[in-house]
Amino acid sequence: MFVSDELMGKLLKSTNITTEDVEEDEINERSIRIVKRAEALKKAGKWEDADRSGVEYYFLKSFMTNDLYKDFPVIINHFLKHCSDKVQKYMAAWWYSSDEFDIYTMDEAVKHKVFRAIYNGAKLGDDYCRKLIIYLYKTYFKKEYNQLKRYSKLSMYDVYDLCENGSGYQKGSRILLMADFLNIKHDETCSCLSAVIQESMERETRNYEKITDPEPLNEDLYHASAIQVNVWSDQELQRRRKYPFREYCKIMEFAIRTLREFGLDEDYIFAHLDDDNNFDAITQKLTQALYTLWEFFPGKEFSFEEIQHAAAIRTIMEGMYGATEDLKCEIDVLLGDDGYWDNPQQKFSPDFYTEPKKKGNKQPAEEAKAVENPKAAEEEAVKKIAKCTVGNEELKRKINEQERMIHDLQKQCREQSKESQKMEQQLLAWENERTELVALRNFVYQMKIEDNDPEVSEGNIESMKKAIADKDIIIIGGHINWHNKLRRIFPKWTFLLTEEFKTVDGKMLENKDKVYFFTDHMNHTAYEKFIVACRERNIEFGYLATINKNQLIQRVYEDLCD
Repeated sequence: MFVSDELMGKLLKSTNITTEDVEEDEINERSIRIVKRAEALKKAGKWEDADRSGVEYYFLKSFMTNDLYKDFPVIINHFLKHCSDKVQKYMAAWWYSSDEFDIYTMDEAVKHKVFRAIYNGAKLGDDYCRKLIIYLYKTYFKKEYNQLKRYSKLSMYDVYDLCENGSGYQKGSRILLMADFLNIKHDETCSCLSAVIQESMERETRNYEKITDPEPLNEDLYHASAIQVNVWSDQELQRRRKYPFREYCKIMEFAIRTLREFGLDEDYIFAHLDDDNNFDAITQKLTQALYTLWEFFPGKEFSFEEIQHAAAIRTIMEGMYGATEDLKCEIDVLLGDDGYWDNPQQKFSPDFYTEPKKKGNKQPAEEAKAVENPKAAEEEAVKKIAKCTVGNEELKRKINEQERMIHDLQKQCREQSKESQKMEQQLLAWENERTELVALRNFVYQMKIEDNDPEVSEGNIESMKKAIADKDIIIIGGHINWHNKLRRIFPKWTFLLTEEFKTVDGKMLENKDKVYFFTDHMNHTAYEKFIVACRERNIEFGYLATINKNQLIQRVYEDLCD
């Protein structure tokens, strides 16, 4: 865990610890620091006075296991039932280097805050808190407890041995403090270990503060960012004479739609921002986004669209941070961790309500009986109260179970609804593909028939031609020369070259008797666009693969007249 077995043996057996007794290749740098620190503490006579806040810091971090996280809501309710009038006192008693909300997720932070209150209560001598921590240790650290309880006195080497070579400061700190709770004594080397752990905690918190402390503002860079944003805005206004922040608004609109999908109000982000969503506020957000990007990528050029996207993302993150901070403040108020309960300006007085006196409703005979045997009456009253209490607790438990079931069912219902929407979209896509596949299958089948069928007489071709000449038909694809030949025969038909269409207006296909695709000469991209237009408007379509005039007339006639 901390040092090698050989070094720890020397540290414990020698009363005059010196680093000269240890060879360089025998220990690592971390171990050297521990020995030097132990030597300094020993010479200064401060082993017994070592600060234990580092041990407490790691103890509070290490105590919450995954199983304990799951069970902690029940533990919180039990704790508040016994200590609700002392929570504020226990919360304010001691604070251990960092706020829980800074290093844990929201749900974890609440649990760590309450556990800090429980630990502080135990330090202040609260019997319930002390017994609760011991019970939690026995339950959630059973193996460790069974090993620790065998000791009557604990040394630094014992802690090292219990930590199984590699568990780190957190387990060592937990063992040191739980030894106190279990009335296991420490020898002087444990104070040395506490001092070493204290140094580790100070180093860790310094590193965290270094990471989280904001960098000082580069005023010149910020001013340059503001000028660039103003130039972009002016250019957009001159070019379009409309709102210049279109890309920013697109991302924010997407965020709003996403919030709705998760069942949140569309103003959820803006409600937690410190400023309005007006022109000046957005300009400032764009400036902050460009300033941040230039800090990370000095000298790199960015487009106005990229900065608008970055500013929108920054706004969303700022709103979520604001929501987290608001929730954090409310939780602190509820737990009494911000001194609000001692607010001298609060108007609410908890003494406004007093229990009403119940009027006696006993019959004279019952009153006389109670007077004759007051002890029996008292016992009977206690039994009734206990019975009612048990009944109430059972009823509350059942209500909680039902509420939990309702919540789970509502969640499942929302998930099923989303899944249903996905399936409907997939089904629609399959239906569209099925229409196209049916048309292709018919097309292939017709080609086989045409290959085997005898030629139709010229007289029949002429009658077929007259029958389909007035039909409203569009042929998409094919060569322009082929189009010109067919246009002379069928002047009312429409012929489209796919190369001419970069975009497709589906309205040109509406109210047509049928749309035909000539697959041998066609732009694939245009084909995809025309197919989508047919699907959206439920327009019947088919395929052609021959330039033979008679076969084409026969195919269209069979589709529309036969």
